Amino acid sequence: MPGVPARESSNARRGNGKRDFTAIRCRTHVFAAGQLAAALPVPLPLTAYPCHPSTANTVVTASVDAMWHAGPDVVPTPLGAHPAVDALRDGMSADAFDLDNNFTGWKREAVIAWTDEHRKLTLTADGTFGQMVVFAPVGEALLCVEPVSNTTGCFNLPADARENVGGCVLESGQSITGVLHWTPVRY
Repeated sequence: MPGVPARESSNARRGNGKRDFTAIRCRTHVFAAGQLAAALPVPLPLTAYPCHPSTANTVVTASVDAMWHAGPDVVPTPLGAHPAVDALRDGMSADAFDLDNNFTGWKREAVIAWTDEHRKLTLTADGTFGQMVVFAPVGEALLCVEPVSNTTGCFNLPADARENVGGCVLESGQSITGVLHWTPVRY
């Protein structure tokens, strides 16, 4: 029901997390927060995993700078160029590449369009979500464009990669927040 928030909460072993969802005039607003309850510092990521239908006519557009390449275990290896980077900027078919990768330099806006249905969904995020993951397995009927606060495995990557991985370590009692918006449009 528009304007009525739905609440989802979880209590993790070392912290508390909460996401509040509010739909207003067909726009979904998500406020995500986490607070550390542990005595020792702990890395705390924020993310959302929105899955969408994917067809031969699904196109994803997002401005990104580089992609973390990954092996079969999905752990990022080198950061660098990939044809998906340019394809995302120009509007990439969801079936163009077999992806489960992190992208850096994301400008915090992504558009998923279903061109044959004349509809699109625009995702915008605040500064907390400085990374983006695209999960687009070729031949599958699903697609995830995931805003994330850090690259997968960011705390295990080399220190010289820090500016390209995001992530934060919270001290006891500290918190992190982030805001996401999904806006659907028919055209």
